[in-house]
Amino acid sequence: MFDLRTVILKILSKSPKHGYQLVKDIEKTLERKTSLGGVYPILNELEKNGYIIGHEMVEYGRFKKVYSLTEKGKEELKRIEKRFYKFKRFMES
Repeated sequence: MFDLRTVILKILSKSPKHGYQLVKDIEKTLERKTSLGGVYPILNELEKNGYIIGHEMVEYGRFKKVYSLTEKGKEELKRIEKRFYKFKRFMES
């Protein structure tokens, strides 16, 4: 099972995204349906904790919030990746 929080951080490490783009990237990555309703609480938590920042913008006459990774978010992702690689080495031994 994948931690959706980690998947979101990894996707945002590549480029900023708004919620719908994130859902599409998550679905492509995990090969399963994901709802906006399941993603927005995680985005709110990540933003509250300073891992991401949301910028409001208007696109085609509609307001959208585009999320990007902060320095704190990049550090958190590195920490998670380090733990993942330690676990991966353990599983391969």
